Amino acid sequence: MLKFSISNAFRRKTITFLAILGAALGAGLMTVLLSLSGGMDAKLNSTLDKVAGDILVSSKDASVIGGFIGGGTPIPEKMVTDIKKLDGVKNTQPIISTVIPTQSLKSIIPIGTPFQGVKTEQNKESDGALSKIVAGRGIENPYEVVVGSSVIAQTENAGGSLKVGDTITVPVTSASLQSSQMKNPGNIPTKEFKVVGLFETGNEINDRGVVGNIDDLRIVTGIPADMVNTIRVTANGSDDVERVADEINNKYKDSSTPIQTTISKDLLGDINKTMDIFRAFLLIISAVAATAGGVSIMIIMLMSVTERMQEFGILKAAGWSNKNILVSVFVESLTLAIIGSLVGLGFGFVLGKLIDYRLGEHLSLLSPGLALSIVLFGIVMGVLGGVYPAWRAARVSPIETLKSA
Repeated sequence: MLKFSISNAFRRKTITFLAILGAALGAGLMTVLLSLSGGMDAKLNSTLDKVAGDILVSSKDASVIGGFIGGGTPIPEKMVTDIKKLDGVKNTQPIISTVIPTQSLKSIIPIGTPFQGVKTEQNKESDGALSKIVAGRGIENPYEVVVGSSVIAQTENAGGSLKVGDTITVPVTSASLQSSQMKNPGNIPTKEFKVVGLFETGNEINDRGVVGNIDDLRIVTGIPADMVNTIRVTANGSDDVERVADEINNKYKDSSTPIQTTISKDLLGDINKTMDIFRAFLLIISAVAATAGGVSIMIIMLMSVTERMQEFGILKAAGWSNKNILVSVFVESLTLAIIGSLVGLGFGFVLGKLIDYRLGEHLSLLSPGLALSIVLFGIVMGVLGGVYPAWRAARVSPIETLKSA
């Protein structure tokens, strides 16, 4: 009976194709959405682990992301040394930040590409971007920069190109330099930075930016030699972060330049909450898609059962029980659901890789557990889709169907 039921599933080629297509589309969409969700989750958690001990110190009037893109009143660089003396502080780094506009460096990020100036030797010693060079070399001369691995991809996705050896034209925002260099009204002076290396830290925030020498950024931004935009403080461990942040706030609460501290893991934690909502949305869409696949199998199987009423009547007249009919139809729907789920899984995997290639990012993450869950869910939906058709087939009256033959 098992062999008969499985072969029956392929007897009507059009019906078989439509049933498999419906299940495959549901499983495929589920695979793409959940694998992308899993990949984004893994990247966010990886970044969270890497910045768990980081605290950003900036002026009170700087935005919450001022530590990455600049802005706000500059703060005294002397604070770098003073904060380093606090208990629980591993190291401190002065940073000057600005943004390279999309007119200068194409990017999928509307505001542009973050550009940070650091003290090169200090950045290397503190396990920063300059200690993670994967292509080219580090900064050795004025007006040289290294770019994060993700910058290359986001530039290409925006229709541009960037590689080691290219130059990036950065507009000067320093008011004094603009006034001295501008020959014509509205003509904004620029500085040329040569790309000498590519870095990859595994921190998605850092890897989407450009890093240069802090002295070069001072010329571009006009920030004085004794001031900086931000101070990155690294605590000895993640358990010390909140205590160190509180100590910094208390130390400078009466300062002439009010400051704020931003704990990186808290900032990413807020992003993670948003991602939780996004992941739930993707899960719901995936479940709806898989359910639609199950419904398609139910409709196709119901059509098949309706056409085969006489066949079921003959089988029952030949001695088949209601149970035999139920099992036979279930086996057919199960066979179609398994094939459809496997085809959809393969299709979704390939589509996910194509999306990775298009975005230049390894976002799709299809683990064995997720693949098994998708196939099982698709099978369950297919089996449920076969319940009503099987019940209809089992209720066939041999006498009535033979009379109507």
